This record gives sequence, C-alpha cells and structure tokens, in this order.
Amino acid sequence: MSFTSTSRTTTTIRNTGNYFRSALINDNWGELNITGGGIIMSKDFRKAWLKKPVLISADTVRGDGYLLKLKSAYTVQKVSELVYKIKENRE
Repeated sequence: MSFTSTSRTTTTIRNTGNYFRSALINDNWGELNITGGGIIMSKDFRKAWLKKPVLISADTVRGDGYLLKLKSAYTVQKVSELVYKIKENRE
C-alpha cells in the first residue's frame, strides 16, 4: 500500500486512527484520491472512513471530496446503510 497525505496537519482520533483532510492511497484494489472532506484512517491502515458515496458504478465510487477507482478484480459491496467494503472478485 502507498499512502501520501497532502494535508499539512492531521488530527488523532483516540482509539480509532488519524484524520487527514486530503490524501492519495494506492493498493491492490486501486486508487483512492481524497481532495476534500477528509478521511479517517485506522492506526493499522486496514480500515478507512469516508462520507457516504453519492455514486457507485462497476469501477468507480464517488463521494463528496473523494474518488475511488477500482481495478477490475474488485468491487464495492454494501454491508449496511452506511458501511461499504472493497471485495476481491474470486472465481
């Protein structure tokens, strides 16, 4: 995973992780570009919290201040009203 924050400052959220106003994340699943609105990253970088998406298509998730571009082997699965996860498509 590659994580680059373009924020000048971060805010630590006790027992959860850190808040970054903007960041660029690349991983096996694709690229997440946060340009505003922020992201909360868990301390171990395994979970992220964003605002609820406004558009979900086969390879793109768009929300207020972020764009997630998924690689073809991955999709976004809705777990509950406010919880989504990236899932690898397995044959």
